[in-house]
Amino acid sequence: MSNPSANSGDYPVTDANHPGEDGRLVERTERGARALVALTLGWQCKNAQHSDTYVASDLDLSVVSLVPRLDLLDKPRGHVERLALSTGELIEPFNEEDTFELPGSAFAREFRKGIHIEPQNGRFYPRAIVAGTRDIQPGDVRPMRVIGITEDKLAIDLNHPLAPYDLRLDAQVIDIWPAAETHTSNQPRLSEMLCNKGPGMQARWQNHATDFFSGKPFDRITAGPDSEFYARPRITGHVDRTASAQIRRLYEQLLPRDGRVLDLMSSVESHLPANQPGQVTGLGMNAEEMAAN
Repeated sequence: MSNPSANSGDYPVTDANHPGEDGRLVERTERGARALVALTLGWQCKNAQHSDTYVASDLDLSVVSLVPRLDLLDKPRGHVERLALSTGELIEPFNEEDTFELPGSAFAREFRKGIHIEPQNGRFYPRAIVAGTRDIQPGDVRPMRVIGITEDKLAIDLNHPLAPYDLRLDAQVIDIWPAAETHTSNQPRLSEMLCNKGPGMQARWQNHATDFFSGKPFDRITAGPDSEFYARPRITGHVDRTASAQIRRLYEQLLPRDGRVLDLMSSVESHLPANQPGQVTGLGMNAEEMAAN
């Protein structure tokens, strides 16, 4: 059952109202309106609890069958809808037939030009790397998992990594505004928004350790000294704006307002909130990058 509650989410609710072209304000969600909604998917494997959040910035509320039993209509800003989802409700349930063996030669080790890819146990790869198997097309970027390796065969799993798990879903309405015009939505299903961007991939396959260490993964690409590599300044961000905003928000929550901050591996951006009044010391590798911070 859903367990709705009001104003209990983790995201700040906007105070600004967005009127439509006719000047009408939307105080509660309604069919045909648009909304900013934070969707948090929770699940538990043998070793850890997991939480993945996706913020739908322009959700079409006329698409009411987003998730079975999820009711986001006639709700105010700040409302949080909570669902417990059994296996198979949000994504296809685990299918044993989608775990199978294939010849080791079917794995395209030269899938990317100039890069040799050797399959590793427990790791994910795009399905296209075994194109031609089970009608898999060369452009299929959906993940598959290698679950067994022998001298001449591979075992793979095409199931979604969340297929074996019960899930928890929190949906928080952050903002609402009228749609500019009535139109047919091409919005993907909410299950695709939530589940096709990585959730589940961090867990082991049936609690077997994932092979992260074969093939010397920590070897440096260049063997020269760091001073040569960092001699040329790189005045660029290393994460996108959304990630930067999330890091800044986390720092704002965790760092003491009057504390002293040591920013290790500092560069152009420290991701600190603008109202951080304490002392900040940066340690970096390039003086021009540090000066631009």
